[in-house]
Amino acid sequence: MRVSELVVVEEERIDPHDDGSALLFIASSKTDQEGQGAWAWLSPDTMRRFGAWLEASEIRSGPIFRRVGIDRRRARGGPADGV
Repeated sequence: MRVSELVVVEEERIDPHDDGSALLFIASSKTDQEGQGAWAWLSPDTMRRFGAWLEASEIRSGPIFRRVGIDRRRARGGPADGV
């Protein structure tokens, strides 16, 4: 998946199956010129990791993949800072 597709994934777009796998509905993508959307298979291992992420991030609604626990007090350091 492209980043633009990942950042819009919400839990409602995931259809879990009894065997631990799931299907993810991708509403639109760069290669979907007709805008029909597509389904992607998610393995049971992926779903276990997905569940762990939801639990650790405490995300309950909206996009699943986003920053959590940002500490803006910390110095950023980088090339412009001579680091």
